Amino acid sequence: ILEKKTTSVDPLKDQETGALKLYPNPAFESVNFEYTLLKSDYVKLAIYNMNGQLIKSIFNQKQFKGSHKGKANISDLAEGLYFIRLSSPDFEKAIKLSISRQAER
Repeated sequence: ILEKKTTSVDPLKDQETGALKLYPNPAFESVNFEYTLLKSDYVKLAIYNMNGQLIKSIFNQKQFKGSHKGKANISDLAEGLYFIRLSSPDFEKAIKLSISRQAER
């Protein structure tokens, strides 16, 4: 028996607001990020240490609905574990980020 899948006309409809992807992880000099907004909103992307202290703000601005991607320079951060957090008035998503100063492989 074959199953028929229904596809959405709106490609954003089935995506999670703020779904955040980081790569590479562990990162060396920079980290790439991707996320999706289901509506235009003010969005903040920032890096925090394991104690929750703000280490670096990547951006804090209004952004349009849709998919977004970018790259953050992390060469000024010490090797170790951090959280990178994407937040808006409606959601918050945090992912653990490992920074390694060993040569990239």
